[in-house]
Amino acid sequence: MKKQKVTFSKNQLRRLPIYLVFLKKCEAAGIKYINAQIVSDSLGFNKEQVRKDIAVMSTVGGIPNRGRDVSQLIRDIEKKLCINTYKSIIVGCGSLGKALLNYKNEEGMGLDIVAGFDVNNDLINTKVNNIPIYDYHCMVGMLPELSAQIGIICVPSAVAQGVVDELIDNGIRAIWNFAPTYIRVPKGIILSNVNMAASLAEVSHKLSLLDK
Repeated sequence: MKKQKVTFSKNQLRRLPIYLVFLKKCEAAGIKYINAQIVSDSLGFNKEQVRKDIAVMSTVGGIPNRGRDVSQLIRDIEKKLCINTYKSIIVGCGSLGKALLNYKNEEGMGLDIVAGFDVNNDLINTKVNNIPIYDYHCMVGMLPELSAQIGIICVPSAVAQGVVDELIDNGIRAIWNFAPTYIRVPKGIILSNVNMAASLAEVSHKLSLLDK
């Protein structure tokens, strides 16, 4: 009988990395077993939500009065997330780009930034977190040797689409967009937008509800 493929909602996919980081900290602290109540209390999630998430993620049942094996649960989540380390480049190394270049990726979420590109002469041929920053005009010629698959966009909105088009035309398969604008990509290219304005609006709205 063919095994049924498990699919996750967008909200579940957002929670999985949070679970993973938490569980890895538990493992590092020597915790062997964990249950939904502990996860719920620690992360502030609804207990029933956590219970359902864990049930979907787990390949092995829990032990009565002990819970799930932490190491096994970590392996299960990593397998569900299909975490691989893909080489990435950042285009636009201003304040936000530098912050991403300085990201230490201690959680092992598959981010390996190999280079940055910019048009600012003060940044070109410098390094941030030991990652070199090159002239944007040299980017196309360098992409084959860098073997990057993810393009991280931190440029002004006016030029973002042109940068994305150039990256895709030269082999980039996924775009992680931090530019505050709508980006179009062809079918088969992965696009993830980080919309800070939308996130801020959500926070402000929720805060306003508390004041009522």
